[in-house]
Amino acid sequence: MSSLKMAVACLAMTAMVAAAPAQNLGTEPANLVTLSTRAGGGDPIATYELAIKYASGEGVAQDYVRAAELSQLAADRGFPDAQCFLGHLYEHGLGVPRNDIEALRYFKMAAQQGHALAANNIGAMYEAGRGTSKDLNEALRWYRSAAEHGDADGQLNLGAAYFFGRGVRRDYTAAGKWIRKAAEQGHAVAQIAMFDMHFFGKGVKKNTAYAIRWLRKAGDQGHAGAQVGLFSIYYQGNGVAVDYQEAAGWARRAAEQRDHEGEAALAYLYEQGKGLPLNYVTAYRLYRTSFEGGNKKTKARMESLLQVMTPRQIAEANSPSSSLRTPE
Repeated sequence: MSSLKMAVACLAMTAMVAAAPAQNLGTEPANLVTLSTRAGGGDPIATYELAIKYASGEGVAQDYVRAAELSQLAADRGFPDAQCFLGHLYEHGLGVPRNDIEALRYFKMAAQQGHALAANNIGAMYEAGRGTSKDLNEALRWYRSAAEHGDADGQLNLGAAYFFGRGVRRDYTAAGKWIRKAAEQGHAVAQIAMFDMHFFGKGVKKNTAYAIRWLRKAGDQGHAGAQVGLFSIYYQGNGVAVDYQEAAGWARRAAEQRDHEGEAALAYLYEQGKGLPLNYVTAYRLYRTSFEGGNKKTKARMESLLQVMTPRQIAEANSPSSSLRTPE
C-alpha cells in the first residue's frame, strides 16, 4: 500500500502543542425562566449558566453578544468560571472584539482563584506570545499550576515541555508521568502521545502491545486520527497480526466522521477487496470525497481506478445521484 503512507506517522509527538482550549459549553439542564430570574437577582452562577446557554444555543437562539454581556456580569461578581469563559470569548472574538490582552487578563483573574483551565490557557498564551511577550519559563509555571490542579490539558502541555525540553531540561521520566496522568483522564491526544512514545520507543522502552492499547482508547472515544492509525496498524500488521476486517472497521469509523484520511483508507480497502467486498464504484466515490475535502493524495488513486473501471462503473461513480453511503 505504497500510495498510502503509514497513518501512525501522522500521530507523532508534534500533536502535543500548547493551544488555549475552548471553554466547555456543557451545563446541567436548568429551566431557562428560573435561570433568568436568578440571574436578574444577581446570582453569578445562574448568570454564567445563562451565558453558556446563549453561547451554545441551548434552549435559546445562539447569541454570543448576549453571552458576553452575561459573562461580564458574572465575571465582575468574581465568579471564576465566568472569568475564564469571558477570556475565551475575547481570545476568539466571540460576541466581543478579539483582544488577547483582555483574554489574558480574565484568564489570570480566574487562575488566581485556582481555576485550572484558565491556568493552562495562560500557559498557552505565554508560550505563543499572545497578549504578552513570549516567555517559556512563565508558560511552564502556568502549565505546572494547571497540571497540579488536575487539568488534563495542563498535564499534557507540561509533559510535552519535558519531552521536548521547552523551557526546562529534557526529562523523559517527567514527561511520561504527566502525559500518562492526562491520558488516564481520557485525554485523546495524550493517549496518542502515550502510543507514540511506547510504539516507537521515544524516551521509554519500546512496548508495542502497550502502545496499541492506548491508541485504541483514543480511537474508541472517536478520535479520527487514532482510528486511521489503527487502520494502518492492522492493515500492515505493525505489532499485531494482519487483520483486514479490523482495519476496515477502524477506517469506516474515521470515514463516518468525514475524516478525509479515513475516507481514503476505506476507499483503498474497497479498491483492493481486503476486509470489504471489492467495489470500484464505492472506492472511487470515497476517493473523490476525500479529494474534494482537501486530500490531494487521492488523485493518483482515482486516476488508477479509471484505468480498470468499466464505462458503466465510471458513469455510476460520477452520477449526481450517487450516494455516499458505503455498503457493509
